[in-house]
This record gives sequence, C-alpha cells and structure tokens, in this order.
Amino acid sequence: MEYCPKCGARLNSGVEFCVCGYEITEEERIRRKKEEYYINIKKSARIPGKGIIFPRSWERLIAFIVDMMFITIIGFIISLPFPINRNQTLLDFFLPDFMDLFNWIVGFSYYWLFETYNKGQTIGKWILGLRTVDANSFETTSKEKYTINNLLRGSTLLFLIDLIVGYIANYDIKGNRLRIMQNASNTVVVKIK
Repeated sequence: MEYCPKCGARLNSGVEFCVCGYEITEEERIRRKKEEYYINIKKSARIPGKGIIFPRSWERLIAFIVDMMFITIIGFIISLPFPINRNQTLLDFFLPDFMDLFNWIVGFSYYWLFETYNKGQTIGKWILGLRTVDANSFETTSKEKYTINNLLRGSTLLFLIDLIVGYIANYDIKGNRLRIMQNASNTVVVKIK
C-alpha cells in the first residue's frame, strides 16, 4: 500500500502507523492489494500470465447491436402469422403483455442457444471475436451458467436493470463484468486471439 487510506499521505514500506495516527493492519494491506490488482486488470484489460484479454465496452456494445438486429429479424419472422395491431405508449414499457413475453422468449432463446452450442459466441460476438466464458477457467461453461447469464436478456426493462445494477456493483472490482447476471453465473466476456 503506497498511500494512507485516511489522510492520503505517502507510506514507506513496512510502516504500521501513518503520520496521522491511522493503523495500517495486515488485513488492510491485503484488501488494498486486491483492489489495486483488480483496478490494474480493468485498466490494462489483460490478465497477467494467462494471456486473457477483456474486450472494451464499445466492442461489447457493437456485438450487442448486431445481436439485437438478428433477434429483431427472427422475432419479426416468427410473429408474421400472428398479426398484432396496437398503439404503444410509455406505460407499455413498464407493464408486460403477450408481446413482451414473446420478445423475452425470442431474446433468451437466441442468446442461450448460441452461447451454449457455439462455444460462448452469439453472432455479434463471433463477428467481433468475443466469447462468454467461465470466470475461473476462461473456458466455455455449463448450460446452467449460460441459462443464468441470459435470464434477463430477453426483456428490455429487466436487461436495463441487470446492466445498471451490474455496472454499479462491478464498477471498480470485477474488471470485465458489466451485468449482475454475470456475477450470478460467474462468467466474463473475453477476446479471442
């Protein structure tokens, strides 16, 4: 630990007390080293010694947009035999109906099928060279973990909640996780070399 967490003064190695009187415990040193490690991973987007590279946010956004285009096309084709004519209002964003359930089924199925049976890659991730993998082994993971990872992806409102809560929860610590369901499924997105 280089700086005192209380006053910000620079610390010499091995000191037990800062000039302000703050005690530097061993637990504090370990906690600060872990924080610095995760911050360095986030900054460098690379895990030292393993050659793992995390994609940047814009790469994941482009993959998401490509996937949403395919989901929209698939959903449109499937819904052709079921003409639904209605006017949408802002309230429809918060009140689920049949179309929301239909969209969730199409979106969830798309993500789950592709990630489970295509080595962690949807079409958008394949185009950008990305893959969803287990956070510990960095290999493709189980069907159950891909299920958990994609549970909230089909619904616009649930996906936004997943993204916002996940971003806040993972801001300084997890490096690559943007959604809370990635924490629940213990998955991350990596770049393929």
